[in-house]
Amino acid sequence: MIKVALILACTTTGALAQSSMPEVRFVPAIDNPVLVASARPAVLVRQMLVDRDGMTLYALAEEWEGKPICYGQCQAEWPPLLAIEAAQPVGHFTVVERHDFTRQWAYRGQPLYRHAFDSAPGDTKGVGFWEVWDIVLQ
Repeated sequence: MIKVALILACTTTGALAQSSMPEVRFVPAIDNPVLVASARPAVLVRQMLVDRDGMTLYALAEEWEGKPICYGQCQAEWPPLLAIEAAQPVGHFTVVERHDFTRQWAYRGQPLYRHAFDSAPGDTKGVGFWEVWDIVLQ
């Protein structure tokens, strides 16, 4: 098991918000959608949510009711933060079902995504994209 504190090596500031998160394993990205198995699917770094690889998480403004609408080309540029079948809600994190029957993590009702052009932890190249995407803040 790898302790969550190892995320510090992935951040640009080295600051990690206090968390009571249990030990978890980092899950490598495989062909973009990120599958997260258990515990919290993301942590706060500099007041923004990042996945377990330290990559910035985004939300689409039109998805406030927890119903993903980003598919096709949108999904290619904004890979969803997918959850495994056994994933359970924890804190403000919930799991929503996509129309293709995959499951996606949401934070406070907003489905979570990464941006395809973010190549390193801390990148925020998707901020303000199409004026409807933004990073997820605490």
